[in-house]
Amino acid sequence: MSLYTAIMMGAHGADCVAAQLNGQRPTAFGLSYIALGLSLGRKDGVFQFLNWDTDAPLNLILTGKIANECREFFVRFAFWAIRVQRTAPWVFDWPGKRKLRHIAVEPVSRMTQAPALSQSTTATEG
Repeated sequence: MSLYTAIMMGAHGADCVAAQLNGQRPTAFGLSYIALGLSLGRKDGVFQFLNWDTDAPLNLILTGKIANECREFFVRFAFWAIRVQRTAPWVFDWPGKRKLRHIAVEPVSRMTQAPALSQSTTATEG
C-alpha cells in the first residue's frame, strides 16, 4: 500500500461510517491514480503519469532528481491534505472518488452478541 491509497481509504471509511449513522447506504470505494512515483535514493527516481479514467500508463515519464522532487511534492501534499481535513473535511476529495458510486454496498449490521472467540475463551476458563 502507499500513503496516497491509505489516506483515501481512511477518508472513504469515515464517509461510510457517517453514511450509516445518517441512515444512508455506504458506497463502494473508488480511486484513480494520477501518477506513480518510486524513489531510488536521494538523487534518483522514476515518476510515471497515468490516465486517471483507466489507470493506464501514459508516455510521460520523469527520471532522476526531478522524478524524486515530484514524488516528494505529492508526499508533502498528502500530509497537507491530512492537516486540512481536520478543520475542513468538506474540501477533501480525490481522483476517482465517484467512479464506483453506482455500486451498492450492504451496510454492516451491529453485532447483537459477543464474538465466538470470546465465548469459547470463557467456556474453557471455567
